Amino acid sequence: MRHRLEYALAWLIVKFLGALPRPLARAAGISLGWIIYLLHRRLRSVGMRNLALAYPEKSRGERARILRGVFTSLGRQLAEVCLFPKYTRENIAEAHWTSRGMGTFRIRTFVVRTSAARGDASTR
Repeated sequence: MRHRLEYALAWLIVKFLGALPRPLARAAGISLGWIIYLLHRRLRSVGMRNLALAYPEKSRGERARILRGVFTSLGRQLAEVCLFPKYTRENIAEAHWTSRGMGTFRIRTFVVRTSAARGDASTR
């Protein structure tokens, strides 16, 4: 029963984010990442421990800043994944030129390479 409830919650979040316009979906995804960062103490402590092992020379504040950035990035990526069904060649190209993130560039590159492999002349 617990797994069904978790799945239902995840499904609702995915559908909700996928229904929003891209800027709102990204803002909501980032907000969700921050909420999880603040509320999920165990996950946060594991992240801090891993960062302490990887970067012993950095202060606790610097490691906390890095970890907040990771959760921000994960929230942004969640939003992008939820928006996948809406992507077309046109809006991917637009997102490529308007986004600062490399994730969107990778999506565009994948679509161009996939289309070129199929022999679609419009991507060359």
